[in-house]
Amino acid sequence: MAAQEQRVLDFINRFPGRDDDEIAAALGISPRQTVNIICRRLVKRGEVRRDKASGRKIVNYPSGAPAARLKSMGAVIEPDAEGEIAPRSERPRLSTSQLREAGFICAGEWLLEADGTVRPDRELPKERGVYALCADGFAQYVGVASMGLKARLYFYSKPGVTQRTSQRINEILRSELSRDKVIQIYVATPDDLTWNGLPVNGGAGLEVGLIESFHLPWNIRGARPRSA
Repeated sequence: MAAQEQRVLDFINRFPGRDDDEIAAALGISPRQTVNIICRRLVKRGEVRRDKASGRKIVNYPSGAPAARLKSMGAVIEPDAEGEIAPRSERPRLSTSQLREAGFICAGEWLLEADGTVRPDRELPKERGVYALCADGFAQYVGVASMGLKARLYFYSKPGVTQRTSQRINEILRSELSRDKVIQIYVATPDDLTWNGLPVNGGAGLEVGLIESFHLPWNIRGARPRSA
């Protein structure tokens, strides 16, 4: 339970304003009541605050977060500009065959539901790692999932109101899938390293290396779905 408590606490610190059901879905914790118990325990320890958002369920905030500001922003905050870069057309494309040769695996595909929402077609890994969204045999977007692959990709299905990158990628996914485009999810879980006795995050390093070395169209600021 201690490990799950830390996962929930880390999630709330990074994504304030999510209710118990959303946390359980993002972290793959079942039954949902487990998250409720954990959050109440964190409240007693003074690490989490629970408030009822307007017209919604009870949501969870870090205890030190300014409530008025978080609620005015829609309650969800995310370091959500990862991998956005200026275009450099001279860089080569990153093919799915290169990803496979390097150790990435295809973990699933995106599906477009009848109501216009998107979701992966299968359960995604919970481990931290790097992911690539691929179409037409090439990576279109690369990102790092420091909270876990399943948790990070969940927000492309249901982006928060302040999650600009998640909203942008969600829009692209819905547009591309509506054209019957196949969009695959490739993932890798690189080991962490050390440099002169200091820790190096393997996932973050791989993400930056790929972004700096290859042309990834959806990583470019302002990238939007193509016109029909």
